[in-house]
Amino acid sequence: RGVCLVHGQVGMWWPNGDQVKDSHGDPMLAEYTGSGFLVRNDGSVLTNRHVVTPWEVIDLVKTMRDNGARVEIVSLTATFPGLQPLQVAVDSIARRNDQLDVALFRLPPEQVASVPVLPLHQGPIDDLPDQRAIVVGYPTGLAALLAKADSALVDDLRQRQADMAEVIRSLARANRISPMITQGTVGNVQPDLIVYDAPTT
Repeated sequence: RGVCLVHGQVGMWWPNGDQVKDSHGDPMLAEYTGSGFLVRNDGSVLTNRHVVTPWEVIDLVKTMRDNGARVEIVSLTATFPGLQPLQVAVDSIARRNDQLDVALFRLPPEQVASVPVLPLHQGPIDDLPDQRAIVVGYPTGLAALLAKADSALVDDLRQRQADMAEVIRSLARANRISPMITQGTVGNVQPDLIVYDAPTT
């Protein structure tokens, strides 16, 4: 229950200040999902750097930025199993100065009081008892969650043409937010990389 689904929306603005619009005249938003986990009682959530700097990895946003557009996160939520989406304050995001793919954001502690803290290992990885690892997260975004959801719920979302935020809220109300779990071994550890091997089907 300590692993959350992160959902972000990125807005884009032309150099003259006008917001980039889609073919219907609505503000164009690039949406994405990621994973995070609660690491301290103060509401600190550990995630990947690319989850809070999507303009570095989403092709459309990256291209727009390279061509002079201003891009920024306009909405960021974290949804833990058993809870509704929680709004993340963008100014709570902390990134490293280097390119390591880790970052933190903070949620109000009272909003995650019921969420178990998953503490970080302190010290060399060689101090761990073995090289087995369990990876928990949402690598396929909403696809796997919808595949496991009740068909009536999925049909209703499809008929309503629900956007990503509404899909997440509906899955949360139905208690269908649950991370994928895989188990494998750590094959190689480098200063900026951990190689993890797991069976796939």
